[in-house]
Amino acid sequence: MKPEEMREFAVKHVPLLYFDKREPFPVVGIGYTVFEESGKSHSSPKSIELGKRGRNLCIEYAVFFDYDIQHLYDLEHIWVYLDSDGKAVDCEASFHGMYMNVWNTGIDLFRGTDAVHLYSQPGKHAMMPHPNLFGLHWEEAECCMETAGKDGILNPGILEGYPVFDEADCENAKRYIKENYGFRPANHYVMMKNREEILIPWEKLEEWIPGRIAAELEKIRCWAKMNETE
Repeated sequence: MKPEEMREFAVKHVPLLYFDKREPFPVVGIGYTVFEESGKSHSSPKSIELGKRGRNLCIEYAVFFDYDIQHLYDLEHIWVYLDSDGKAVDCEASFHGMYMNVWNTGIDLFRGTDAVHLYSQPGKHAMMPHPNLFGLHWEEAECCMETAGKDGILNPGILEGYPVFDEADCENAKRYIKENYGFRPANHYVMMKNREEILIPWEKLEEWIPGRIAAELEKIRCWAKMNETE
C-alpha cells in the first residue's frame, strides 16, 4: 500500500476521542502505522494479529501526551482492525498497561460514523467506550489529586535520543505535576476537535517526542530552581 493510501485509511478511521472538561493535558500528536500483515507494534510491546475474525488490516494509533497526571511522558494506543472491504470489525485500546478489547462491550462504538468513539480517563488517558468503565481501575478515584505526580518521569525505552534524567529530576517532577496539574474531574466529556490535524506517521512522531520531553524536563528544572529560592 502506498503512503498516501495509508494516510487515507488512517484519516478515515482515526478515533473520535472524548475528554473530561477539566482534563489538563491535550493530545500533542497521534502517530499512525498501517499493518497489512501480522507483526510487532513499533511503539508498544503488543503483537498485531491479522487473519482471524475478519481482521485483514490494522491501523495502530499511538496517542501522545506530554503528561499523564502521575508522570511525565504518556503514550496510549488504539488498534482499529478492518476487513477486506475496509470496514472496521474489531478494536482494542490501552488501559493501564493492558490491551483491552473494546469491541466486545456491547456498547455502540460508531454512532453512525466510520470512526470509533472512545472516552479518555481523566488525567490517566486509558481508552474505553464508556466513562463508567474507568472505575475498573483501583486508583481511579484518587489518581488526579491525592496521588498526582507519584511516578515522576517515565522512560519508555523505545525512543532514541530520550533525555537523561536523575532521581532529583523525578522528585521535582512529582511536585511539579501535583502542584500545577492536580485536579478533580468534572465528569462531563467533550469531543476532541483537531485529531486529523495532529495525525502523522509514527516514524515522525517517534523522532519528535524526545525533544518535546526534553523541553518539559527543562521547564520542571527551572520551576524547581525558582521554588528553591522562594
